[in-house]
Amino acid sequence: MLPKQKYIKDFLNVTATQDAIAINWRMFGSAGHKKIQQGLITEIFNRRAPDDFSSNRHIKSIVRPEIVKNIINPHFFTFTRKYWYSFKRYRYSSPNGSPLIWIKPGKTAAVGLSDTARIHHYFTKSLEHYQKKIAKGNADSKNCRLNVFEYNNRNDVFDDSITKIYSEELKRIRQIKDAWEHQGKDILNNENNLL
Repeated sequence: MLPKQKYIKDFLNVTATQDAIAINWRMFGSAGHKKIQQGLITEIFNRRAPDDFSSNRHIKSIVRPEIVKNIINPHFFTFTRKYWYSFKRYRYSSPNGSPLIWIKPGKTAAVGLSDTARIHHYFTKSLEHYQKKIAKGNADSKNCRLNVFEYNNRNDVFDDSITKIYSEELKRIRQIKDAWEHQGKDILNNENNLL
């Protein structure tokens, strides 16, 4: 979610001098939905945790691949030295360029400002979505349980900013989705007629 530049290429042009950018999450909850709903996730789940919620300290990274030394976890990387003769390393910064303090790799001490860039993280979705997630297992942890859903299912703040900023793009996605679903039904009907 890029409130100022809107598109990633424009955001990268503005942040071109930064080595690596840490973008904090904004955790979205179920918006009260127990069952899977039809429609776009960005429109259905429009309630989120307050900015100071602990899980919002997690980040996703944009890094220059050539400076990566190690991948610590899916969210955090360490970097090579800037010069062979120096111990100074490339560094992370927030989207606006300010330095960061870390609690642990991939989690900042404070929740970053969301006016430049933020990750809308639809972690829980509906209870039915989450139960399906539990059934198939979690990609990076075996601790994907209902208590995790309850902790992260925060719906304190109404936030439809993504539908406002990206209204034209979402309209086009809906058109593609509808066409695909219609085409899929036509294909199934044609196959059934052949039988």
